[in-house]
Formats: sequence, C-alpha cells, structure tokens
Amino acid sequence: MSSGVQFVGLLIGIACIFIGRAIGGKKGRATLGGVLGFLLGPIGLIIIAVVPKTKEIAAKEAAENERRQVYLSQSRGLPVEPPSATPLSPD
Repeated sequence: MSSGVQFVGLLIGIACIFIGRAIGGKKGRATLGGVLGFLLGPIGLIIIAVVPKTKEIAAKEAAENERRQVYLSQSRGLPVEPPSATPLSPD
C-alpha cells in the first residue's frame, strides 16, 4: 500500500474520532463515540448516531424543555400550569 493511501486512511480515522466524540457528546457518550469512530470509521458514526442518550442527559433536556414552556407561556400572558408531580416509587 502506498504511503498516500495510508495517510488518507489515517486522516479519515482521526476525523471519525472527532465526529464520533461530537455526536456522542450530545448523548453523554463522548468516549464511546470516539472509540467507535476510530475503530469502525463511518460505520461507527452510524452506530453512535442511533445509540440512545444517557438518562442524565434525557432528564436535563426534559427539565430545560419544561423551563422553556413556562417562560414562553409567561411571556405570552398565558396561565402557567404547575409542573406535573411524578409519584415516587418505593424502590
């Protein structure tokens, strides 16, 4: 294999690391995204794109969405409903 082809392969691998970390970072899985991007290349990017978010990230996004809805309701002069109470489980 020529050194030019190896260099291009290395550049693609490095690019997939950064892209995988960016995609995974939004899901709370930056390290996994980088590893999959490096080991599997574009296929790893597809895999990390379909991996679900961590529970912590999903909870933060839900809280942020609720805050946005309250803000928009208040700014439009609409009545604001209290946040829905989630019953605690005995676990």
